[in-house]
Amino acid sequence: MLKILLLVTVLVYGASAQVPAVRYEVTKGVDVCVLAKFGLLLSVRYTKADNSTGSTPLMFRGGDTTNTTGTCAEHGRNVATMEVNDNHELGMKLVFTRNETHPHRVYFLSEFEVWYAYSENRFPGVQPALIGTTGSEKVSNVEWFQAPEEYSYLCRSEQRRTLQKDVDIVLTDLQIQPFEVKKNDFSPPMECALDSTPVPPVHTTLPATTPKPIPPPGHFNLTDKETGEVCLLLQAGAKFSIDYETESNTTERAMFYLPSEVTPTGSCGQNSSTLTLTFSDDNVIVTAKFEVDGEKFNVAQLIMIYVEKSPLFPNAKINNETRALTYTPKLGPLADLGDSFRCNSEQKVPFSSAANVTIYDLKIQPFQVVNDTFGEETVCDLDITTPAPTTTPQPTTTPEPTTTAGPTTPAQTTPGNGTTPGVTTTSLPENSTTTPVTPTMPAAEGKWHVSGADGKPCLLADSVIQLQLVYNISKEETKTVTVDVPSNATAWGACQPTISLLALTFQPGNFTLHLGFAKTAPPPNNADFALVHVGLMYEEDPAIFPGTITPNKNVNLVNQTLNLFQTEVGKSYRCESEVKVKVNKSVEVSFQYTKIQPFNVEGGKFGEESVCSEDVPTIPPPTATSRPATTHQPHHGGNGGAIAAGVLVPLVCIVLAVAGYLYYRRRRGMGAPYKSL
Repeated sequence: MLKILLLVTVLVYGASAQVPAVRYEVTKGVDVCVLAKFGLLLSVRYTKADNSTGSTPLMFRGGDTTNTTGTCAEHGRNVATMEVNDNHELGMKLVFTRNETHPHRVYFLSEFEVWYAYSENRFPGVQPALIGTTGSEKVSNVEWFQAPEEYSYLCRSEQRRTLQKDVDIVLTDLQIQPFEVKKNDFSPPMECALDSTPVPPVHTTLPATTPKPIPPPGHFNLTDKETGEVCLLLQAGAKFSIDYETESNTTERAMFYLPSEVTPTGSCGQNSSTLTLTFSDDNVIVTAKFEVDGEKFNVAQLIMIYVEKSPLFPNAKINNETRALTYTPKLGPLADLGDSFRCNSEQKVPFSSAANVTIYDLKIQPFQVVNDTFGEETVCDLDITTPAPTTTPQPTTTPEPTTTAGPTTPAQTTPGNGTTPGVTTTSLPENSTTTPVTPTMPAAEGKWHVSGADGKPCLLADSVIQLQLVYNISKEETKTVTVDVPSNATAWGACQPTISLLALTFQPGNFTLHLGFAKTAPPPNNADFALVHVGLMYEEDPAIFPGTITPNKNVNLVNQTLNLFQTEVGKSYRCESEVKVKVNKSVEVSFQYTKIQPFNVEGGKFGEESVCSEDVPTIPPPTATSRPATTHQPHHGGNGGAIAAGVLVPLVCIVLAVAGYLYYRRRRGMGAPYKSL
């Protein structure tokens, strides 16, 4: 119907196929304080003399008969208005509101009203009683056309809206700026999503000509698959800022926002809950883990995985490079269980010196949700007029993560330096002594899995995992401790079409082992997967590290440049032999009886096995000095689970290390590179 009315209007007014845009100004003296330009067509339904319903198009034409008035947002006021009277036959009122609590001081159209005078000429066949009177419709409490105050809002595309019941509007060529007008003209525009052009070809280097609008905070809710009830509520907006290297060896900054329509995945538990948001064609994954802390809850860790490829990372030097970062907020308990935590103020998450995420308009309740609604609010200090002392750590205690290998030149570091993993990651003087610690018995075989959005296993991992950790008992002397990854370590993670993550956490020591897997080529050629990321995080608990000179120090290690355990997608990787991964001079992870499958798990079972090279005996040509090659023997018993564990050992070594890195960084916010395997 609106299209027909628009066509009729075009024929009546002899205009082009688009309603002409009219410029409106609210001034104070010679200065413009509210500025707008748009074409507006109304479709008004009315009652005819025969009691039938008619419909007529009305258009604002501008010109000498149009009068524009309004109010400016002076003296810190956050409301501006514009009123337009078109020859006393047609009029409108616009009310703009500025949200000062929003991190970007966003404005929007909060109220829109139109009025019209009934006449036989404009409303053919109208009831005689209506002639000479006026009708009107208004919408209030809306948030149309959002943009930061320093920008104008631009939308050339046609926008159609219904006010109440009798008035439909068509807006074209819309540009508005109700605040911060400079030099009586529009500021650079924020372009509406309707005007967004298709993704440019990969080879283009031209940036977008106008910034894109800030999406409103999204509402991301998880439902318990057993009860069917909402178990986690999240409202949040997020801005991503990531530096990357281009093909021309320059550094560019990718900036993008979390879309508000992302479908969340994750799980809810009695003591921990996990939420994962995936967007940009599965090229960006953000995971948050929440934990119960007594009678309250906290954010235990944040993980971000992204792929450097167009359109978010145009002309990336290494296309399809997968990177994973973690951050551990040290905010302490946020709110009581059953309550929600709100923070509208901007909060920066420094994943690294090159990658930051700014969160705003946050409201979260990960436990004890009742009737699908948020509980009583606990408000953050930043939203309170009188700021409270901050509980965030000093920058020196939060080292930046790195994607490079560990240093090749040994360097003596001062014990206890909060910006490094400590002396455990550096070599000691030649005259130092090392006191070995008697190793413990091998750990029990663990069988872990990660569930997907449908509640079914999407990643399977069996393995026996041990950590060999060297630490300082003095500046010149070290000890080595063996830590078993228990079979009951808590497993969590995420599964996406091209990336999967396994994290294993256990106590004491706040240990977290992370393993990250990725398909080695983009679709449709992603026939293989590999372990690409290993992370390890822990505390130097004196009960585990007796005599340590840095008690309770946080250690965070990571290697993000791996390409191990390549296996065909749909198959499982198996390796019964013991495989040791040297993370650095002080940390080694061993895997045995390993079996792992991070993609295409069907029926909760491992697929066809791909055996590692370590399990294949090699017989060198006989020579006078040659000796038979040593081969690792399978685990006694030869059961399928042991075989699975053997296959997973090397793979889990890498993946768990990645998982540990990611989780520990989530918990501790520290980072340090692994050396190459």
